[in-house]
Amino acid sequence: MGLFDFLKDLKPKIKPEWKKRGWVDEKEFREHNFSPNMVKMLEEADEEEKTGLLTWEYFATLQLTTPKIHLEKHEEVLKSATEPELFGEPTGYSDDGTPFRRYGHWIQTSEFALDGGWGESAVGVPTIVGNLKTESQMYKDWINYLIDFRTIVESDLTIEEKLYQINDVMSQSSTGYKKIYKILVTEHGFPDSFFTDLLCELDGVGGKTAGLLWDAGYLSIEAVKNAPQEELLNIKGIGKKLVEKLKS
Repeated sequence: MGLFDFLKDLKPKIKPEWKKRGWVDEKEFREHNFSPNMVKMLEEADEEEKTGLLTWEYFATLQLTTPKIHLEKHEEVLKSATEPELFGEPTGYSDDGTPFRRYGHWIQTSEFALDGGWGESAVGVPTIVGNLKTESQMYKDWINYLIDFRTIVESDLTIEEKLYQINDVMSQSSTGYKKIYKILVTEHGFPDSFFTDLLCELDGVGGKTAGLLWDAGYLSIEAVKNAPQEELLNIKGIGKKLVEKLKS
């Protein structure tokens, strides 16, 4: 069985001139059969064999609640013989006791590539705005949108000022941002839903109650905590027991 007969089972893309000459340069074969990201990862695997240093890449969780510091670290690459230290304090532990943080993690990129990576046929990275291919413009726009969004959320602006920046400024800053904003608003009730979810951190407050507080003008945990008890009791659907719990 010849080389190309063996590779046929792997379904590679074979150029006619390769068959004619009976051999193919490895770099040329990779570039013809794999995405640029996959080629890069395979090259890193070759380098790791020579140096003993592994290539690690940080992948942030691409969601609205991920702190800006993690998003800015997304796709950062390090060379290390062992897995880099966890970025930030752990938010939980796996069954074997390994700490993890829900906002991001390190991946050994060559191993990831050899396991298939994202792959050309993969559905993409799951996000609230859809499954995004890593080489798409929408993927890049989403990362930038999240960083800009978190810059606003983590600022000292009032909630009203943050809403203005999100609804009237950032949403109009580019075609990509307009598209993202439209999806978030029509499918997820954004940005109100983001801030009402924060109100759910209050003891005894669920989604429905958070909506009542929001509609009544209490847009933050601080606003609820500082509100006179009598005012909260005037909100339809808010009972005395809940108010006492909020004030305790």
